[in-house]
Amino acid sequence: EMQSRYVTSLIKGFIKPLPSQNEMEKSIRKYYESVRKNYCKSARSGIRLSYIPYMDTLSKEIGCYPYPYEIFKKFGFNFWKLIMFGIVTPAQYRLLGRNSWEGAKEAISLYNKYSFKAAARESKGYKSWIYILIILLIVLNRYGGFKKIN
Repeated sequence: EMQSRYVTSLIKGFIKPLPSQNEMEKSIRKYYESVRKNYCKSARSGIRLSYIPYMDTLSKEIGCYPYPYEIFKKFGFNFWKLIMFGIVTPAQYRLLGRNSWEGAKEAISLYNKYSFKAAARESKGYKSWIYILIILLIVLNRYGGFKKIN
């Protein structure tokens, strides 16, 4: 769907035109080099793609990227937490921008609700807030959130 939205935005002139053929070829070579570094070498390694960065790139181009601050401002803190720490769904790219969808918020909420219920049954009681706290502590430690006391 995101690729279709990109192409229609390109045709309608809502986004900047494609770069020259030389620039596109350079970009493709650069991409294949990064694939070789990040994935094992195989005949199919050139067709691999990381879903979230790809969707983010396209959505930024067409103006529907779900920026965290905009999500917080429009939908509030609880929904912001769901976007930041919940399951990524294509509906996230329908929250803001041109051709946004009124039902996107509800779809994301329901998807996360039922996915987390299933995960909770399988996890035998582990709380997700523990993982969030651990990640927060690691980030704070790495970026100087804890200063040494002399």
